[in-house]
Amino acid sequence: MANIFNKKFEEISFDDIESMVSDKVPESQVLDYKRQFGSEDAAKLISAMANTHGGFILYGVEGDDKTNEPTRICGVTEKRLEDTVDNICLGSITPPVFCEKRYLHDVSGTSDVLLVRVPESDLTPHAIDHNTTVYVKTLAQKRPLVEKADLEKVQWLRNRREKYVTRRDQIILSASGHASRALGNMRANDITVEVAFVLLYPKQAVLSFFDLYSSLKEGLNSLPEGIPDRLRSFLTRWHFDNGIGNVVSFGEGPKYYWEFTVHGSYYLRADLDTVVDGVRRVRFDRIGYSVEKALDVAFGLAGQYGLGGSFLVKLGARHIRNTKIAYEWNVGTASEVSLWDLKEHYCGLDDSLDMDAVYSLGDQRKFCQETVLEFVARLFWIYGEKENPRGRAELMRHHWLK
Repeated sequence: MANIFNKKFEEISFDDIESMVSDKVPESQVLDYKRQFGSEDAAKLISAMANTHGGFILYGVEGDDKTNEPTRICGVTEKRLEDTVDNICLGSITPPVFCEKRYLHDVSGTSDVLLVRVPESDLTPHAIDHNTTVYVKTLAQKRPLVEKADLEKVQWLRNRREKYVTRRDQIILSASGHASRALGNMRANDITVEVAFVLLYPKQAVLSFFDLYSSLKEGLNSLPEGIPDRLRSFLTRWHFDNGIGNVVSFGEGPKYYWEFTVHGSYYLRADLDTVVDGVRRVRFDRIGYSVEKALDVAFGLAGQYGLGGSFLVKLGARHIRNTKIAYEWNVGTASEVSLWDLKEHYCGLDDSLDMDAVYSLGDQRKFCQETVLEFVARLFWIYGEKENPRGRAELMRHHWLK
């Protein structure tokens, strides 16, 4: 099944739209089908999406009003609609909304679909009709609707950024508490890595409990390539309770706690402490590997959920003071050696490292790798590698991807 939410905007093709129609992907709060373009309707829909979760509008695709499923690609005949959309976003919506838009053409050249991506806004409320009317997208009995916002909703939109940031912090703090209780037998000073993945402005639950359960049980089959079979197997042993799905791994080697929630959030804590000859050591390849695969899983399942908008990724390493690392080896040769055998560095000052990044779903392939490399490079810097920490990180990535 095509998933335009998990692609860069410029990589979405007409074939993807055909697949969505054949797979009968239904409309949602972040997806709308429109048989034809209308300026008044466009202003209402774009402003409503910006006020809610953002999303995609497909002009030239006809939908069934009863099932919300697409029925056929009818195409749009109007040309230069990109300029019309710009004029609406800048002139009819206050404050303005800045959308991405492009035509998608079939091979025969007989049908054109206008694809519009509306960003989730932090400048709400966006109003139309000379700044007098505010719309939002809602779900009523699983049907996506565009509705006029009442005064309470408008006030809520005015304050939503502050409220969303508070909610986002609460989601991350709650997951951290769950991990601490689940991994209670870890030593207090164990070296840990944390990955938190959450909507930048999380609202009410974006998934039902059933949707969360189904996605986690079935969605792992469509995760990106490169997710090891042992990790897929581990991630199928979910425990579900009160809108949260989590799984804990104990035993030999690293210990892991993973959590997904009905808010579309994701959290990982990994215990990567290793003691060799009485000295606490940390393997940077395990840190890089754990973070990169965690983000692969997070973005893969977010795409499976059909989530839109932007996501905050928070990375952290804890309890690294008074630890050593060994990281030099001969990659890919017969003389490849243990990470412990060669050059060592000692961390005596910083006890933690934190790093934040913001993504949309289409960005993850390029920017996730960049973020992981930057995170590992900063760790190298903390451990005293001042000459070329980025080069060390890139070399190490070759190792953890093997």
